[in-house]
Amino acid sequence: MFVIDPIDATTNYIKRIPLFDISVAVYEGDENVLGVIACPRLNELYVAERGAGAYLNGSRIHVSDVGDLGQAVIGYNRSNHPPEIIEPSKKVLARILDRAATFRVFGTGSLDYCYMAKGSFDACITPLAEPFHSAGYVIMEEAGAKVTDYQGKPHSLGSKTIVSANPALHPQVLELVNLGRD
Repeated sequence: MFVIDPIDATTNYIKRIPLFDISVAVYEGDENVLGVIACPRLNELYVAERGAGAYLNGSRIHVSDVGDLGQAVIGYNRSNHPPEIIEPSKKVLARILDRAATFRVFGTGSLDYCYMAKGSFDACITPLAEPFHSAGYVIMEEAGAKVTDYQGKPHSLGSKTIVSANPALHPQVLELVNLGRD
């Protein structure tokens, strides 16, 4: 099965912000086996095949080795939120401000995941995951990230939330999104 997003970050595209991409994920059954994300304005092509590593324009990429949340730059993928996620998202953002070095909101889930994979972000949080960003899941994993939902369960095409980070930082980020949750 193919999962294709012909223009991820449509608002960025319309507003002439160069952070938009074309994203393609390939699944064999339930397994995400290939991810390709192209950012045409930045001339970046990210590719990962399950078991073969992650690449940017043909060069191997890896997640950062930051192990302390206080030093982490977190990508926060806040797209259009329905009302029921706004308040929980504000609480997570407040905790990020209190505990992490800083955060970035670029308006593009797939590129956030690529920036995580190449070590520009140390973690990524997505409070409302969407299937068409799933090409980034395999790219992050092949670059060395741990990718789960907010409960720490392995990601799937149906995941509603995503937390990703290197294996040392992941537990801290998972705790951050779950503080005070019932």
